[in-house]
Amino acid sequence: MSPIEGALWGLLGGLAVEALELAGEIRRNKNRWPWTGRKLWPSLCAVVLRLAASSALAAAMSDQLTGQWPAFCIGVGAPLAVSRISEQTPAIASDRDGTEGGGRA
Repeated sequence: MSPIEGALWGLLGGLAVEALELAGEIRRNKNRWPWTGRKLWPSLCAVVLRLAASSALAAAMSDQLTGQWPAFCIGVGAPLAVSRISEQTPAIASDRDGTEGGGRA
C-alpha cells in the first residue's frame, strides 16, 4: 500500500470517529451545535489536528499494512494512541530565559 493510500484510509477512519463524536455532542446538547461563537475555531483546530494524526500514522505504517481495513483501523485509533504516548513522555522544563532543564549555568 502506498503512503498516500494509507493516509487516505487513515483519514477516513479518523473522520468516522469525528462524525460519531459530533453526533453524540449534538444529541447531548439537545439537537444544537456543540459550539457557540468563539468556541468554533478551537474545536475545528482540534478536529483538524486529530485527522492529521490519523492520516500521518496510517501513512507512516503503510508499508506494513496488508489492506484498507488495517489502515482504516489505524486512523480510528491514532488520536488515542498518540495521546497515550504523549502522556508517558516527560515534559521538558524550561526557565523564563529559555534554558532547558530548569537549572542555571
